[in-house]
Amino acid sequence: MADFIKGIKITVTGETVPVQIDAKDRLQALYKEIDCTTVEYLGAEANIDLIIDEEGKLTGKEPNNLATIRAIQLGVRLLPGDVICGDVIFLGHDGEGATIGLNEEQLMILEVLEIAC
Repeated sequence: MADFIKGIKITVTGETVPVQIDAKDRLQALYKEIDCTTVEYLGAEANIDLIIDEEGKLTGKEPNNLATIRAIQLGVRLLPGDVICGDVIFLGHDGEGATIGLNEEQLMILEVLEIAC
C-alpha cells in the first residue's frame, strides 16, 4: 500500500490544488485537509468520490460553487438548488469500497471538466 493517496482539492475560493492524504491515517488526514469532524462520501461517475464536510452547511461554511458544478457534471444527484459547502477532496475508489488515489483517466476527466467551464 502506498504511503499517500493522491487527490485533488477544490477550495471554496475555486482554487484547485493537488493533495496527498496519509493512507495510514486517512480519516484524520481528511478531517484536517477539509477542516471538519465528519466527512461524507459522494459517489460519482468513473469511480471518483467527492469527500465533503458532512456538516458544512450547519457549521456555516461557505458554498463551494465549483465543487458543486463538478459534482453535478460527474453525475452526483443533489436536490434542486442544493450546494456543497466547504472545501472538497476528489479521490478514487476501487469499485469495492476502498479509497485509492486518482488514476490518470480520472485526472484527465477532471481536467476536461475544468476546461469545459
